[in-house]
Amino acid sequence: MMKLTRCTFEGLEGFEALDLADLRDLTSLTGPNGAGKSSILQVLKLAFDILGRRTVCDQPPKHERWHRFSHATLYFMSSEPVTLDHFGRHFDEESGDVVLEMLLNEQQFEIESVRRGQVSVSFPSPQVTDTVVGALRLQADDIERRRQEIEARIATLSNQLRQAQSSHQPQQAQQFQQNLSQANDELRSTTEALTAKRTEIDEQSLVSLQLSGTEQAQRVQRVEVERFLSALGFPRTCYELSARPGTLAG
Repeated sequence: MMKLTRCTFEGLEGFEALDLADLRDLTSLTGPNGAGKSSILQVLKLAFDILGRRTVCDQPPKHERWHRFSHATLYFMSSEPVTLDHFGRHFDEESGDVVLEMLLNEQQFEIESVRRGQVSVSFPSPQVTDTVVGALRLQADDIERRRQEIEARIATLSNQLRQAQSSHQPQQAQQFQQNLSQANDELRSTTEALTAKRTEIDEQSLVSLQLSGTEQAQRVQRVEVERFLSALGFPRTCYELSARPGTLAG
């Protein structure tokens, strides 16, 4: 499990910059009412809620405007060995603390970079949000359902055509044949649309990244980045407002 040791935030309302250093397993924030203790905790909660998504880019969690930062840098110390065999085992020989940078605006957040020791991976902007990819997948599901409905209609029309032909009903057979031809044309068009949509999903699901020490950016499957972020073992937050001074539990 990673432990937060320091964090810096930029772009907050009311703070030119916020730097919390030397964080312990338990850190208390003290000060009079209105000093900003609860706001600081909410800013931290937002950052950890973003980390909890385990994804490189998506719409931000629900939050108040004055808790939104534009850039955050989080420093973590690992309390136990962490194996990172991702991106061609890029982090294999590295150990030590992890530094993560993230960007945030009203529409989306992006994980900007992750560094461990002397090795890092960065994710150049812009990236595609999970929400966009999810919407494309829903569209593909709708097309697939429509295709299945057409296939069922074709099966029914084919059966009706055979029955009309066997009972020597040429006019009905001709009508069923026309309907069947139209359904087959619709099936071909729908199948082409489904293929195009799946290709679009594959393209939009790729994540651009740059490994330290390399000159060219790579594009990898989104799931590989999600596995990497999950393997880092970032802590989750448990937050409760009270009349007591703000408390950070690492």
